[in-house]
This record gives sequence, C-alpha cells and structure tokens, in this order.
Amino acid sequence: MTPGSINYFYLLAATLILFYAIKQNNVKQWILLAASIVFLSFFGVASVGVCISLSVLNYYFAKNAHRTDFNFPKLVLINTINIGILFLLRFIVEIDLNPKLFPEELGITQKSFFALGIGFYSLQNIAFQIDVYKKRYKPDISLIAYTLGNVFFARLASGPIHNINTFQKQLVNLPIKFTEENITVGIQRILLGSIKKFVVAERLAVDVDRYFAHPFDLLSSCDALFACIFYTVELYFDFSGYIDIAVGSAKLFGIQVSENFNMPLRAKSISEWWRRWHITLINWFTQYIYYPISFRFKSKRNLAIVLSIGGTFLVSAVWHGLGLTYLFWGMIHVFYLVLEAFSKKNLAALEQKLKPRLYAALFIPITILLVSFSNIFFRANNIHEAFGIVHTLFDWNHFWPPLSFKDWLLHGELWDVRELFNFRLAAFVAVLYLVFEQKFLGIVNENKYSIFRIVFMLLILILLGVFDSGGRFLYMEF
Repeated sequence: MTPGSINYFYLLAATLILFYAIKQNNVKQWILLAASIVFLSFFGVASVGVCISLSVLNYYFAKNAHRTDFNFPKLVLINTINIGILFLLRFIVEIDLNPKLFPEELGITQKSFFALGIGFYSLQNIAFQIDVYKKRYKPDISLIAYTLGNVFFARLASGPIHNINTFQKQLVNLPIKFTEENITVGIQRILLGSIKKFVVAERLAVDVDRYFAHPFDLLSSCDALFACIFYTVELYFDFSGYIDIAVGSAKLFGIQVSENFNMPLRAKSISEWWRRWHITLINWFTQYIYYPISFRFKSKRNLAIVLSIGGTFLVSAVWHGLGLTYLFWGMIHVFYLVLEAFSKKNLAALEQKLKPRLYAALFIPITILLVSFSNIFFRANNIHEAFGIVHTLFDWNHFWPPLSFKDWLLHGELWDVRELFNFRLAAFVAVLYLVFEQKFLGIVNENKYSIFRIVFMLLILILLGVFDSGGRFLYMEF
C-alpha cells in the first residue's frame, strides 16, 4: 500500500467514517493508531515491530530519565540505540549478504527487514530525547500520542518530520465533525499531490529510469543534461506530491502537518534551495547538527562555516544511505555552500547591480543546473555509473544528438510515438505548474468549497494519470 493507491484511499475512507462516528477524543486517537498499524502491516512485520518498539522504548526512557536525572550519558545511550537500529536496518537492506541468511521457503528476504520510514521517525525520537534532556519541554505526553506521533499513517512513509510534543497538542482536541475548511483543503491537496505524482512524476520516471539504468548508452551530452534536469523535476513532483497527499489526508482529521516545500525550483542560490527543499529535514539538521558545530567553533568564523556545513552534509549523506554515491552528493553540496558563503558579499553586490529580476533570471537556471549535477550521484545505482554519466555530460565533442535539431525536436531520438507523447505531456504540465505554482497553491489552500474545482482536478487525474507503474514514492526508501 502506498499513499495515492486505491488501498490507501480505502483505508483513509474507512478511518474517516469511524473517526467521525465516534465522539470521544481518546477513542479517536486509538482509531488513528489502529489505521496506522494497518498501513504499516502492508510493509511487513518488521516495520510494525520496529516502529512500535522504538516508540515505546523512547517514551518510557524519556519519562524515567526526566523523573530521575536525565544526564548526558543517558542521552548518549538512548540515541546510540536509535542510531544503531537505523544503521543496522540500513545495512541489512543495502549490503549484499549471504542468501542463506534469508530462507525463501519461510518468505524471508532482505527487503522484509526494511522498516518503513525509519529514517524519519528515528530523527523525531532523537530530537525528542535531546529536547527533554535540554529541558525545552517536559515529556507530559501519553504513550498513545507519542506512538501516533511516530506512526501516523498520513505522513509516516516520507515525513514531514514534526515535533512530537507539538503534534500531541493537536490530539487533545480532535474535531467532532467535518468542517468546510478541512474537507475542502484536504481533498484539494490530495488531488494536487496525486496529479503531481501520477500525471507528471510517473511519466517522467519512465525515461529518467531508462537513462540511469543504461548510463553508457546515452547518445550525447545533451541526453545526459536532460536526464539530470528531469530527474530533479521528477524528484520534486514525486516528493512534493507525497507531501500534498500527507497534508491533505491529515487535514481531513483536523490535523495540521508541516509543509515541506516552498517552491524550491525558484531558488536563486544553493542555500536558498535548501531553505525551500525538504524544509523539516533541513530544519532538523540545522538545529541539531549545524548550530551546535557552529557554536562550538564560533571564535573561528571561517573554520566554523566549513565544519558546520561539512558536518551537516556528512550526516545527511549517511542518513540517506551507506553508498559512496550519497557521500559524493554531500561533498558536492558542501563545496557549493562553502563557496557561496565566502562569496556572499560579492553575490549581494552583483544582485544589486543587476537588479532582482535579472539576477533571478540568471541564477535560478544556474541553481537548477548545479542541483541537477549533484543529483547524478543521488540517483545513480553506483559510483561507477555516476562518473560514467559525468563523463558523458562533459563530452562536448558529442554534445548534440547525431541528427538535425529539427528532427530531434519533432521526433526525438530512439523514442517511439507513445514515449515521446508521455514525456512531452509531463514536461508541459510540469512547466505550466512551476510557472503558476504560487497561484495553484493559493487555489488548493482555498477554504471555500468548490465542486467545480474538485471535479476539474479529478478529471485531470483520471484522464492523464498513469497508474500501472506501482506508484511507489521515491523517498519511501529512506
């Protein structure tokens, strides 16, 4: 079951019926928890066991430590357990182990040990322990609320990451009946996310996957360039589509989930990109990695910049996965951000000289190109393939495809008619959305109910959506 699948909407509908049929607030919480466990169970026993066990462990540890003496060694102990379990499961899934360890006759595979969303709720648990240790708030929260903060099915698989204490406050007064705002915004955000995923991301994925599956079959540097750029676009529409579905689903229950994107493809610099992209994850890394390192070396400004950026992206790279590709991806962004930090005054002077609009017209495409280049390493299957794509990208002796620009524009290169139509339809919808993104977001967040708007979005989804590819969201792997 994935968000946006038919089974997901069956679960959502059944949960909504039970949720609003019951008046007692504590029973509503149990209904949400039961639905979340059902959602988890589709991904195996390991996902249910790991997530529930970690929630119970972290809850009782924080309560007991706060009641006695929550000292630094205790903080190190519990977060070593959180990090250790995360890395253990990453290792089991990502490293090639002896097949004899996983007897097929018992239905056990390496993938069955994958605990859905463990990267996200591990960070929530770590943050909770740190905040209680630093006495930012008391662990005055029920076990069911804490567990639901980790496993709430609307946002479990890929975030957004939230503060469990803040989330718990919303559970105190859950709505008794539908409101116009909840149902309107909820449905519209779900439809928008589904359009992003099934109309744009799924169509782009076919050709992006083909390029990255056979990187040395790319015919020109131009092919490699388009593959990188459209992977970045695919990743944005796929992940932001998931977030829209998560925000909309939670809204139907009167729960506000944090926004995770703020039009990142309009960023004029890499630092601005990261302020707009995967906002809750970046806020976590900033608060718990960047600031502590920066504060520790505050007397040495330049060293503090290098170490805080480097430390943040080292942790981020390892969090995403154990491969060398993620490490190179992180190193590239460290280079970008350190260079930007040391050029800050020059860039500000250039923006003033060029005027904001011209500066944006110049630096938005540059930012997209730089991010797309780094995403070669984020997407490639291994480091060898990543450098193969980089080599093709910079082989400027073969930049243009071996056919006329007119033929390439009209007929593509080694594409059949259906593939070309799918790709260009996805590209057209993506560009249309990105140009008017602010207006579209304003419309779907409109509180006033409009049957015409909902039917129109539903028709676009039904008529143009691609639903035969499995529909797994890219960030569900983390």
